[in-house]
Amino acid sequence: MSVLALIIAILTNEYIQNILGIIAILSIGIVHGANDLKILSTFTKNYNSSIRLKYFSFYLLTVLMGGLLFFFLPSFALLFFVLVSCFHFGEQHWESKIKPNKYNSLFYFFYGGVIFLLLFIIKHQDVSKVIFEITGINFETIFFQILFLIFFLFYFIIIFFKKEFTLFFIEILLFLFFVLVFSNSTLIYSFSFYFVIWHSLPSLESQLKNLYGEVSSTSIFSYVKSSVLYWLMSILGLLSFYYFFEIQSNYLLPLFFSFLAAITFPHVIVISLMFQTNKNN
Repeated sequence: MSVLALIIAILTNEYIQNILGIIAILSIGIVHGANDLKILSTFTKNYNSSIRLKYFSFYLLTVLMGGLLFFFLPSFALLFFVLVSCFHFGEQHWESKIKPNKYNSLFYFFYGGVIFLLLFIIKHQDVSKVIFEITGINFETIFFQILFLIFFLFYFIIIFFKKEFTLFFIEILLFLFFVLVFSNSTLIYSFSFYFVIWHSLPSLESQLKNLYGEVSSTSIFSYVKSSVLYWLMSILGLLSFYYFFEIQSNYLLPLFFSFLAAITFPHVIVISLMFQTNKNN
């Protein structure tokens, strides 16, 4: 799939890349987080209805707060979204590959940071535009380059002490491949490439195993069936916001990433709970 994505990026123009990227994010990307409430119910099945209602209310409140943060504290919200996503991407990528350790959370965070900063450096012009539209702050390339060196250094130190040298070599090859894709595609396509292929699909596999015990056509159908309502609510919410608030064309990209951020915050909490519960069991 990654090789196919690279070929598509090389052979298509920016318009087609953006359309494909948006479709991938709004379909597989959103669906992979659309069953959070069902996963949450597995943690609360032994609790009474009032406690389950509290969990449900907390989840919805987190979504709402995530959206409001981007209106009232956009700089903080964007920073928080990136930091949380760094951990989330790293946790999904490495959780099943390395042994449980007290330093794993830091390792997840630095790995995700390396991915984000690679994207920020290669697509600096577009990323800076999105950041400026949301926060009013303009960052130079050197800022992301310095951060990348710091994150990669800590990532290397932790993996060195973990003695995961084979995995480290494989990951370096993956980083080089990601650079190739990012360099030949738009910001939306680049983000969707990692978000969908390297994060959402592996996450879906983990969730299917957690909810149904296996990955099969039956479990996939059940997953999609139970997630359709949340998925429709998310898409309709985004379209309604765009329609009723008359969003200007130059703010479409910031709105798109703000929307992703709002539904990401509670999802990260639920998936971390899922992994932690599986470890304890």
